Amino acid sequence: MQLVHDQQTQELEGRILDLERASRSGAKEHRELREELQQVTAQIASHMAAHSRGRTDVASTAHIEQETLAAEISRLVRQRLQSLARKCVKRTDFVSAFPQREQAPRLLGAICAILLPPGQPDLHQLRALLNIPEDGSLYEEASGVYQEALRLRQAAEASPLNCVWDTACPTGSLVDLERQEVWPGCHERRTVAFLIAPGYSVNTQPFLLQQVFAGP
Repeated sequence: MQLVHDQQTQELEGRILDLERASRSGAKEHRELREELQQVTAQIASHMAAHSRGRTDVASTAHIEQETLAAEISRLVRQRLQSLARKCVKRTDFVSAFPQREQAPRLLGAICAILLPPGQPDLHQLRALLNIPEDGSLYEEASGVYQEALRLRQAAEASPLNCVWDTACPTGSLVDLERQEVWPGCHERRTVAFLIAPGYSVNTQPFLLQQVFAGP
C-alpha cells in the first residue's frame, strides 16, 4: 500500500515539475514573440517611412513613426496593463470601495497614472500599488510593462514633432467624442466618471484618444 502511495506521489511530483517547465517555457516563448512583434512593427514603420520619402501625398517619416508609437501605447494599455490590473484587482485595498464593475478599470487608471503622464514611471510605486512581492511572475510582468512604458515615453520625447499627452479630464462633464473614447461597457452619452488612460496628440492632431470610464 505504501509503495503504491509513493509511486503516486512521485508521479504527481513529476507532473508538477513538467507543468512548471512548460510554464517557464511558455513565458519565455511569449517574451520572444513579443520582442519579435515589436521588431516587425518597427521594420514596417521603417519601410513605410522609406517609401514615403520624397513624396508629398503621404505622411512624413516622423508622422508615420508617431502613428506606430500611438498604436503601441494603445496596445500597452488595452492588453498588457489591463491584464495586469485584472490579475491584481483582488490584491489591492483602495478599489474595494468602488462598485465591482469599476474596480478593474479604477486599478488600470491608477497603473496608467504611474506609468504614463502626468506621472513618472516608478517600478517601486507600481509594485506597492499592486501589492506584489519583489520576485515571481507578477513582479516580472510589472517590470516588463514598466520598461515598455519607459521606452514609449522616451520615444515620444525624442520625436522632432510636437507631441503632447492629453491628461486634462474634468469628471462630471459629458464625454467629448473628439478627444475621448468610452471604456467598453460604458455608454458614450454619459458623463465622465474618471480617466483611465491619457490621450496623445501630435501637432494638435489626436493620434490616441483618452480612455474614460463613463458613469451611469
